[in-house]
Amino acid sequence: MSSSTLGLSVLFRSAQKKYRTSVVTGSDVFSWTTDNTFVMPGEDAITVGVWYEGEELGVVPISPEQWNGEGEPRVLTLQGRRMDTKEIGEVHLALHKQDAAILPDKNYYDLLKTLVTHLSLIDKLVAVSNKKEKPIAECLVKAFEMGRSAVHYIKHVTKTEIDETPNPSIIFRGNTVATKSVDMYMRLVGTPYLHLVMKPILLNIINNGKDKKKSCEVDPTRLEDRDDKRSKICSRNCGNLLGYVTQIFEAIKSTFKSYPTNFRIIFEHIKTTVRNRFSEDADGQVASLRAVAGFVFLRFFCVSLLSPKNFGLITEHPPPNVARDLTLIAKVLQNLANLVEFGKKEPYMILCNKYINDNIGEMKGLLDKMSSLDEEVSNELPVKNQINWGREMARVHFHFEDNLELMKEKYPSESNEDIQILSSVLTKLDQEIENDLKLTAPTKRSKDGNNKWLESTVSQSDENNKARVKLGTKATTTSNLPTMRVRKKAFLMSSKTNVNITPTEVEEESTSWNMVKPKKPKEFED
Repeated sequence: MSSSTLGLSVLFRSAQKKYRTSVVTGSDVFSWTTDNTFVMPGEDAITVGVWYEGEELGVVPISPEQWNGEGEPRVLTLQGRRMDTKEIGEVHLALHKQDAAILPDKNYYDLLKTLVTHLSLIDKLVAVSNKKEKPIAECLVKAFEMGRSAVHYIKHVTKTEIDETPNPSIIFRGNTVATKSVDMYMRLVGTPYLHLVMKPILLNIINNGKDKKKSCEVDPTRLEDRDDKRSKICSRNCGNLLGYVTQIFEAIKSTFKSYPTNFRIIFEHIKTTVRNRFSEDADGQVASLRAVAGFVFLRFFCVSLLSPKNFGLITEHPPPNVARDLTLIAKVLQNLANLVEFGKKEPYMILCNKYINDNIGEMKGLLDKMSSLDEEVSNELPVKNQINWGREMARVHFHFEDNLELMKEKYPSESNEDIQILSSVLTKLDQEIENDLKLTAPTKRSKDGNNKWLESTVSQSDENNKARVKLGTKATTTSNLPTMRVRKKAFLMSSKTNVNITPTEVEEESTSWNMVKPKKPKEFED
């Protein structure tokens, strides 16, 4: 059989929620970049289903008993859904589980007060924690936001990062607690504003793309037309591309009165801190605007174009041709925000350089306006945050408890008064858990919210951790269905049990493929 491409998606399902990945087309390894959380009180199971051409080929139930362990690999059988198949492959899981209790909210007041008073503790936690930027940032932002201190916290962590950055050209380039915290806060507070700006334009782009009325493709190697027609088509598509970019740019400017005030406070702080830090550098002024653009555009507007379903802008993943259009729009918008032209790396995008140069002045003005408090905001959109503060503080408790000894080792006794205060607060919380909570018999949360409780959460991977699946046909299979081979690593944590699916290690196999044209299955709603 000859080599071919297949379309595959994965469905994660619990009693309370369903989440399906997009359809990914490939021939051997299929990767998804997703971020989804399942909150499951009680002893619920999760199932992982593999879908192909709109049909669920196989499923693996993962029971709470299978979550237990210290990271040792487990091999689970992927059971076929069709009558003529029993086993169609395997799922490889390396699981680790840790439990913690969620106490009543009042029990965490001292911990939050300690962190607000001694923000240096966050710096010390970050210094000793190993590649846990996202979970740490997520719980800290939510905990501080409910304590009305999120802006105070974000100002601190961003200033710390700026002070430790030697070169203005690399500010906020990595995935740090500071960048993840701003990311989380923008999504937490800015989603209504994002929808106001992006949703009407995005729906128009998708409708035009589905009907193939317009294309933004400017890479001639991706066009199927004859060579003598490609130049003309690229020019026409470039017009479509820049038209959409202009619509978004104008929408951002026209809706500025709804731009969140706290964004302006945070970005004014970032802009001013960068300028002060690099006051003698010739690029300091431009770097301060690029620092703002890196958050507002790269991590907010542009990423919503690349993952519109994850931001709630649409209910289904866009088809491949539309996804490509959105990627090109995001590229132009980001380069404009970065105040730079396209270069030799992407020569087909050079067509857009005149547009970028013509609009750099307006973009500088917009970025400065987005990071200034000179103008009054009169129409800010309301935000409804459904944050379980006790759950987030339990996570905060876990991270500090888990890293306390490392913090003590790294910092000498004469300078760790804040660590001593923290240690006393954590000891008090541990005693309350030991005295009042029976870990083996979790209770349901009462209406007044005062009962102590346990819950489990399953989280898929973030942008740095991709779930992967390998397909193939084997002589031992009882039909022509592809055999799935999945290897994933999971991490379960806290009160809350987190399963973070990390990059898979796919074993090399000799396989061959059937020619199949993938069909996109219907999306499952939460």
